[in-house]
Amino acid sequence: MTRGIRQTEAMGRRGPAPKVLALRVLEGDRQAKINAASRGPVPEQTGPEAPSVFSDAQRQLWDRTVAMLTSIGLPVYRADSCRLVSYVYAEWTVQELIRRINETGLLLRGSNGEPRENPLIRVQERADARATALGREFGIMPAARSRLLP
Repeated sequence: MTRGIRQTEAMGRRGPAPKVLALRVLEGDRQAKINAASRGPVPEQTGPEAPSVFSDAQRQLWDRTVAMLTSIGLPVYRADSCRLVSYVYAEWTVQELIRRINETGLLLRGSNGEPRENPLIRVQERADARATALGREFGIMPAARSRLLP
């Protein structure tokens, strides 16, 4: 145990991350759990705007993401904007890196002429892992959508 800090504080919360109320309702959670979750803070009902620093491609991805979430019954609130910015940027990064990998190839020549893996592949894999983790929070990933009620 760390001196002055309780072990649970040093390690963080255990178990799966909590889900937003709308996702719990769509997944068909038990009514008692839904009622307990609904006692939390209620975010502002207006949807977030795409950041002004986004490029046109990023803004299009933002609009598609917000429209997709809304169409499956998951409202996006202004309070979600920071996480949504991170998700859209991670997804855009993945797309941009895939485009660059396609241009340069999967293999590059090393200093001695031997073939080696394109270093952009590792960067793309990390960005994809980040996008997947953030997408899971919003219910965007296929596994998260499969749990939604028909």
